[in-house]
Amino acid sequence: MRTFLTTVAIMLLCLSTAVAAEQPQSFVGQPDTRYRELSTKVYYYHAVINDFPDEDGNPAMPDGFDWMADLKAQGELFAEHGIWEMSDAVDQMDEGRLFYWRNSRFNCIINYDWEFINEPVLRSTIANEEAPYHSPVDHPAYGDDRYNYDGLFQIYRLFQYNPETRHMERVAGGGGFTWGADAETGQCGWSWYAAPPRGHYCGSDWLMVHEFGHQLDSLFEQSGHPELWFNHLAPELSNTARFGEHFDANSFILRRIRESDWEDLNWGQMKEFTDDDGDFIPLETPFFHNTEMPFDYFFEPYTDPDDSNADTDGDGVDDRTELLASNGNREGHGEVLSGHMKMQDPEDPDTDGDGLLDGEDPYPCVADFDSIPSAESGSTGVIDCGPAGADDAFSVELQYTLEQKLEIWLSTSALEWEAGRRFKLMLDLDNNGWFVGNDNYRFVINKEGIEQAARNICPESIEHPSEDRAFLDAAPFKGVELLESWLDGDSGRVTVKLTLDCELFNELGAVPGEMIGINAGIAPEGAKRFEMFTEPNTLLPVELRR
Repeated sequence: MRTFLTTVAIMLLCLSTAVAAEQPQSFVGQPDTRYRELSTKVYYYHAVINDFPDEDGNPAMPDGFDWMADLKAQGELFAEHGIWEMSDAVDQMDEGRLFYWRNSRFNCIINYDWEFINEPVLRSTIANEEAPYHSPVDHPAYGDDRYNYDGLFQIYRLFQYNPETRHMERVAGGGGFTWGADAETGQCGWSWYAAPPRGHYCGSDWLMVHEFGHQLDSLFEQSGHPELWFNHLAPELSNTARFGEHFDANSFILRRIRESDWEDLNWGQMKEFTDDDGDFIPLETPFFHNTEMPFDYFFEPYTDPDDSNADTDGDGVDDRTELLASNGNREGHGEVLSGHMKMQDPEDPDTDGDGLLDGEDPYPCVADFDSIPSAESGSTGVIDCGPAGADDAFSVELQYTLEQKLEIWLSTSALEWEAGRRFKLMLDLDNNGWFVGNDNYRFVINKEGIEQAARNICPESIEHPSEDRAFLDAAPFKGVELLESWLDGDSGRVTVKLTLDCELFNELGAVPGEMIGINAGIAPEGAKRFEMFTEPNTLLPVELRR
């Protein structure tokens, strides 16, 4: 297959050892065994019934409608999936605070005091009818919580009347909202959001990470540190850098905080963890709940694998560096890490199993992508995600030709492709971050062709980035071509080829030594999340080589 490759001179994509330089400078600052503990109150509502008009002005339900009887008839009150969703929310909130613990470089612990409200409630009893998607910060239902805690969350399963079906239906909700802390009154911040149902493109982990980012921003601002970056990103706000979307952006923001700044917060308590081997990883992670869970519950956060050895696996990289090499979340916004891929493991000397120790491997989580094959071999830069025979495996192959075209092949199971599998491809053609410039592209490809093509527009002059989903219709982008897919009968795999005419992508300037950022993944038909070959919401930097 593709024997014609031997006839062209190619530029191969190889890995770059410069990844560590992409981290904020404070990432290499002096670590500390002290940390800030923030105690937060979390309310979880099993069912909140929206009795406000919806965003289109339609009434939430007709006068006299018996919503309680309707929910009972549908089995929604404490139905099995409702308990699952409650458990999901708790697990995902734990993942959110683990994200903060890890990406604050073990400087911030968030501990929860849960309260579960099992009886259905009308939204008007806990929210503000004049602003249907908001909750007033001084609502009497919550008493002195904002004075007694360092943070507050309200999470709820939202039900909305559907005038077409004439039933209450579980809906994802209208996003999250946060009010900041107030130094004058001593009140903490407050976040409120609807927990997404199973199968949604994001979970409570993302909502917690994003909304608590606003709370933390206000805690620092009210404590005399206004320089913490706002996590709505745009060049005009001077809060962009070389990072991807969502979790990756919030990780970067957290890692910019100096270790010493955590001492200055007016909320929470400074404590110290045990560290016998001097690697600044806690022997025991001080997570706790002040609540007995109404379901089977198990949470085991990561701790130091060996507190007598700073390099447990002996691969030449200390445990702390390996642990902090990734954001730590296998589940992202619209993406998950493929089950075939790993994050750097301080207990495995060769995380990706390619025969090269992590300490010598420029990309220890991507197997066999560290060597540069010769142009004469007809090889391309290849990223394999899983063994070729696995139904859920896929591969990405890339080459840059003398005709100034970047050619990308995406390959996966022909059987799954025919069943509706889709590819997702993310490209940052200047490798300078998803929120910098106009050179960031997302493609979703299915057996019918390009399902979605989006260009992220982030010029320096605008406060809010935008997406252009019609850019392929413009003349400068006619060089984007999707070739018809073909089947390799021997392997049972299908391959699709995407060609970008780089002359027309003037931001790229693809020459030897130039970098691009890339991620790719697959998803079944109808799935909201793609399984990616590298950590969700990140972009792998690779270098164009001749």
